Amino acid sequence: MLDLKGARVLKKIYPQNTVNSFVLPPSLSVLKTRMRVAVERLMRKNSSTFAAGSTGDLGCSRFDYSIMNQNLQVAFKELKKIFLKESSA
Repeated sequence: MLDLKGARVLKKIYPQNTVNSFVLPPSLSVLKTRMRVAVERLMRKNSSTFAAGSTGDLGCSRFDYSIMNQNLQVAFKELKKIFLKESSA
């Protein structure tokens, strides 16, 4: 399954060997419902992953660093500091 950009790239690289099909939902309402169900399923499945990366008891012992991505620019700066620190060690 590819996004639109990936499908265009494959078609450009392999024009004779690529057949693109686009499957549409019956309506935007149905799409929203399907996406909501998929997100809820992923949240249930990955709740332990979030707990492992949190700053709670589980997260502290499993990771060397933990970054809260509340603000992308701030999180990126923190990640950059970690990278620079570890690459110079």
